[in-house]
Amino acid sequence: MSNFLFKKIENLKAVGQYRIIVQVALNESGMYKYGDGRNLPSRVIDFRIQESPAHKFMVGILESPLRVGCPFNIPLDMQDEFGHSTKATLDAQPLLESNGLVLSFSGTEVKGNSLIIKDVVATGNVMSQQGKNFQMTVSVPCLAMGSQTLKIRLLPGDPHSLYIIDDTQQLKSLSFENSSEISLHVGVVDIAGNPTLRSRLIVQCKFSGSPGLPTWTCNCSQGGSGVLAGKIKLKKYKKEQFIRAKIDVQGSKEILPLECRFLVKPSTKICSINVFYRNPSLSDADDPVKLKRGQDIYWEAGETLEGLSFQLLDEVKRVVEVDDKLASKIRVNWTGSVPVEHLKNSCLPDIIIPTNVSESRFCQVAFAGEKTVDFSFNIKPLAGEPAGIKVTIHGERETRIGLIRRTPISVALLDSFGNQLTVRPNQLEFVGVSADGLDESLLSKSIEENLIVISNIQFNQGPLGSKELVVSYSNDIKEFAVLQLVAGTPVTLQVTAWGDEVRQPLPVLSGTRIPDQIKVQLLDGWGNPSPENGVKVLLGKDPGLKLSPAPGVEKTNVEGSATFPRFSLSGKCGEFFLQPRAVYNRRAIEGRKLLISLLPNTETPVALRYKLLSHPTPVVVGSSWPEFQVEILSEEESRVTANVNLCMVIWKGKPIKEKEIPSSAEWHRTVANNGCHIFRDLKASTTTGEFHAMFCVTDSPNSKTVSLFTECVSMSTKPGPPSQLLPNTEPGTPTVSNARVAINRVLIRNLKLQLKDSFGNLCGKDLDCRLSVTIQPCEQTLKSSEVPKFEGNSSRLYVALRKGEATLQNLTLQENSPGTDGAQYILHCEIGNQAIDIRPYMLKFLFYNDSKKHAEMSALARQRDALMHAVKMYEETFNAHKSLHNEIMQGYKEASTKKKSFVIQLQKLGLSISDSCGSHDISRLVEQCSQERENLMHGNRRQCLLSEYMDVGSEVLGKIGHLALVANEDIACVLSWHMSGDMDCLVTFTSKKAKEIHKLTGGTQQVLPLDSIYRKNLSDWKKSLPHVKAGISSNLITGNPIFARKLLHFPKDEANCRIIFTMLLGDTIIMDNLEAANEYRNRVVKQTHCPTILTRNGFRIRSNGKFGGNQNRAPSLDRLRGVVFGEPMPEQYAKCIKQIEILNDVRAAIDDMEASQVELESLEQETEEMKSKEREHKEAQERLKEIEEKIGFHKPIRRSLPDSNRTTRKRLKRS
Repeated sequence: MSNFLFKKIENLKAVGQYRIIVQVALNESGMYKYGDGRNLPSRVIDFRIQESPAHKFMVGILESPLRVGCPFNIPLDMQDEFGHSTKATLDAQPLLESNGLVLSFSGTEVKGNSLIIKDVVATGNVMSQQGKNFQMTVSVPCLAMGSQTLKIRLLPGDPHSLYIIDDTQQLKSLSFENSSEISLHVGVVDIAGNPTLRSRLIVQCKFSGSPGLPTWTCNCSQGGSGVLAGKIKLKKYKKEQFIRAKIDVQGSKEILPLECRFLVKPSTKICSINVFYRNPSLSDADDPVKLKRGQDIYWEAGETLEGLSFQLLDEVKRVVEVDDKLASKIRVNWTGSVPVEHLKNSCLPDIIIPTNVSESRFCQVAFAGEKTVDFSFNIKPLAGEPAGIKVTIHGERETRIGLIRRTPISVALLDSFGNQLTVRPNQLEFVGVSADGLDESLLSKSIEENLIVISNIQFNQGPLGSKELVVSYSNDIKEFAVLQLVAGTPVTLQVTAWGDEVRQPLPVLSGTRIPDQIKVQLLDGWGNPSPENGVKVLLGKDPGLKLSPAPGVEKTNVEGSATFPRFSLSGKCGEFFLQPRAVYNRRAIEGRKLLISLLPNTETPVALRYKLLSHPTPVVVGSSWPEFQVEILSEEESRVTANVNLCMVIWKGKPIKEKEIPSSAEWHRTVANNGCHIFRDLKASTTTGEFHAMFCVTDSPNSKTVSLFTECVSMSTKPGPPSQLLPNTEPGTPTVSNARVAINRVLIRNLKLQLKDSFGNLCGKDLDCRLSVTIQPCEQTLKSSEVPKFEGNSSRLYVALRKGEATLQNLTLQENSPGTDGAQYILHCEIGNQAIDIRPYMLKFLFYNDSKKHAEMSALARQRDALMHAVKMYEETFNAHKSLHNEIMQGYKEASTKKKSFVIQLQKLGLSISDSCGSHDISRLVEQCSQERENLMHGNRRQCLLSEYMDVGSEVLGKIGHLALVANEDIACVLSWHMSGDMDCLVTFTSKKAKEIHKLTGGTQQVLPLDSIYRKNLSDWKKSLPHVKAGISSNLITGNPIFARKLLHFPKDEANCRIIFTMLLGDTIIMDNLEAANEYRNRVVKQTHCPTILTRNGFRIRSNGKFGGNQNRAPSLDRLRGVVFGEPMPEQYAKCIKQIEILNDVRAAIDDMEASQVELESLEQETEEMKSKEREHKEAQERLKEIEEKIGFHKPIRRSLPDSNRTTRKRLKRS
């Protein structure tokens, strides 16, 4: 056994479990086994290393944050000399030291490897809420390394007490004036006296010692301090008084409250103002009267309130002497500045009373101290003595003559400033009313609502027009009121018609209209036109007189007039009368009788008489109808002298009843002169039959409205001379043979031939002769010996022709008759009478020698005939269908083109419609446009209020103000003012009528006869402006000059109106403003004369250059009082009318398109059927071609179809 010694490798310092393995090796190669696989010896040694006793410590993590006075723990982690945690013992008592802090703790506690210092309390000044850093040393004396210094931050602690920043001794003896502002700066501190914070730290201060004291609060949660501030105001305060204040924190019992004592003294501030005035109406006028706040002082309007004084009072009603400082703070609102000396003497400035009693003056005296103290009162003016009156007309100004005015007038008494006085009953006797024609005996005066009401006003004398009513008070105060005296109630009836001057009967031709309308005007008892609206007026007449249209009941308009139309008179010749009659208040008012002498009328047709001049009917077809002489008779059964639209109507068929003329009738029109016309050379019909004719009078040359007609005239046509021989039915293409069987040799079984004229009418009823029947070769190459023979070996047969008809029966060929097999021959039928030129009848047929082939060809011939008939019918159907389709499409395209054109016109008028609009949409648009047109028609427009002249007739054109319209309101105003002297002038056509009106109106009405105007020197309506004539460039001209006459619209008789206004206005020009007008005149006068210029804003520059002043300044439109040119209908009105017209055209076009569309859809429904017919038609043509090739008809005869027409279209529709 060998011993081995291992050298020390390293020091083991880590605490823990360790293992040492001792292994024997063979050599340095590290082999641990023998060669035979046995393990070499080894040994395992286990041991443990543990910590040594405490050698030092480390301070653990402290609680955060650290606050003053709040306990916290300090953990000390014990370690051995190698830094391993080791167990702590209570033998080690720590020491705590810090500069600036007082540290204490309650004890220690061991927890594991830590020694905990319990409930460490630190107190000291930390300066701010953010806290302060301190160095703290912790020592454990029993350890080798037993001391450690650490840095801590200490924050203020929990609230502990309150403090007042102000001096406590000063607070105890604090005194202040009542209602003054005071403040207490309080704070919350911790146990060390540091200001501290906490949430919901609300400090309150409660006052006691007097009722109604406030409680103040402040929030110290943010900064640890706050200000308790407010105002202490003791109520019913009369002397000094102590109050106590208790300051504490809400909801905290830990913080002890503070108490303070204050002395409240009476305030020396101005608290109220007294104002005094002297009332002269009192017995002792020198003693001032104290005013109450808001008191009303009633004083005469326009006077001055003097002797005002005031006092300034403090809180306990002590009068405060006014010094310079207080005087500077006194303000009054009725004047700007007040002398200081007056205020120091307690005097206020005088007040001027308003002149209007409704204008109350608010007066205020104010002292502008810390708080404004004011005193206010009101000055209410009282009306003075009567100095004027005001008259108010209630209701309309119009007063009817002879009738008591329905509404009264009121009179108000006014003082010198226009204030209304209170009317006393004893003042009624001082009020007087007078006017021309006024019945003063009926007047009644009373007091209502502080007004003198004058009723029962009645005028018994004229003339009509403005009446000036003079209202006086005490004979020295007068006022005027203008009433418009109008006509009274209707008493008589003025009839304006023919014979106004001469009471002779009016000659009237029977059946004609009277020359003038019958106008009726209601008149009052003084002969004035009475404007009663809605009075019924009837027209009486002689029983033997007929009026057309029948007279109805007319109603008067707002002017009291009614108009009957121009009646047509008829009846027996003689004298008759018409008499208008009005019914007013169940009383009849009859007008004068209008005498009429009814004369026979030689111009109005009343009957027709015809006469046959030529041979009677029947006539040959295609020739001329018989000649008729037609006379148009008047009432005297003589020919009329006027031109009359005369017609001869001819139709085929039965006679008609009344005016139901067939649509197929022929109209032969003419204008009959001198009441007679001969209808000759009228082509007769091409068909035979019974016809009827009628002679009638129409309203216009192309009208079919019959006003006068005769009875029906019977006529007939007969056929013309025979010109052709035709079968009654087409026999087809016969095929025959010369076989033994007789049925195969029959050429014609039964065929009737008839004589017809050139128009296809049957004729020759009186002709009897023979018909020669032969067979002729169809081709010239055939020999005569090869022509078949009739039965009996005859080459010609004769058939009797009686009454234009011949019948071929059982026409048979000879057995074994000669003839070329498969050849075509002609059956030739002609009349043997050489004197008659009649085209023969020829019928092609096929000849065969073989009976079998004959049978085949006969069948083919029959098929050919049937196919030819079918092809003909197909072609007629196709042509009719195509013609109908083209006609419908043409109608649709025309309607569509019209619609597009109308839509474009509507777009130009500002109305857009979509292509999808239907007839209902267009109707709705028409209704909208019609409504807009009605609104425009009845809208408010400027109108000339000049009264119309009542006798407007054929010789009176009208007043100047009514003859023209002006669109622009400014231009209408300045033109009406410029022509104010001419607006009421009445224009007549003749000087005679002008003189008559001048005499009738007593010379008060201006008149202007048109025949007295010298027209040679009148300006040309299209004359150029002066600057154009002078050669001044238009670029230099501003103000938009235009002749005034070009801005006028004339509603009637434009030619004469142009003459009148050209004479009155001359070359007057309208421009924008006065500046542009002056500049224009300065340029023009250098070259030529400048006419009068009017501006749109109402200025005038006369032709002599004078302008300015009221004489050249137009008043406002309302001051013209209706004497102004009216306003024309707006352009939108004409636009609406045009839109309605075009919309109706669009609707008609849409209806046509829809109708065409329906017809097209109806045709399209037949498309499949037509396609099927086309296929059948093509097949029939191909089959026909094949059959004709088989038969040998290489050149088939085709008939041309007639052009499609309306008849074909109707036939197709019926099918």
